[in-house]
Amino acid sequence: MTAEQITTLVTSILEGGGVVVFVYLLLKGIKRQLQALKSTIDIQEKAIFTMEKRVFETEKIGEIYKNLVSDFPKTMQDYKSIITTTKDEMNIRLEQTAMEKRILLTN
Repeated sequence: MTAEQITTLVTSILEGGGVVVFVYLLLKGIKRQLQALKSTIDIQEKAIFTMEKRVFETEKIGEIYKNLVSDFPKTMQDYKSIITTTKDEMNIRLEQTAMEKRILLTN
């Protein structure tokens, strides 16, 4: 082998090694970037899940308030009828008691 051939061989080996190191470092960097992206995606998925739960709970509370407001007139009417019935029953009892006392006093 001549000096030129040896130089060419050594240069080729060094170039090949350089290309291998470059490709290795390139793949390592891409792998690191993919891991970072995966981590970001996982965090964003958790945030989306949490937001979906909050939206669901907010809609649920909104539905409760909507039902409360729509049922309010009926509930008030029921409340008024209970009070009126209770008042009427109490008046009847008081009148009966007064009548019994009058009868007892007249005897």
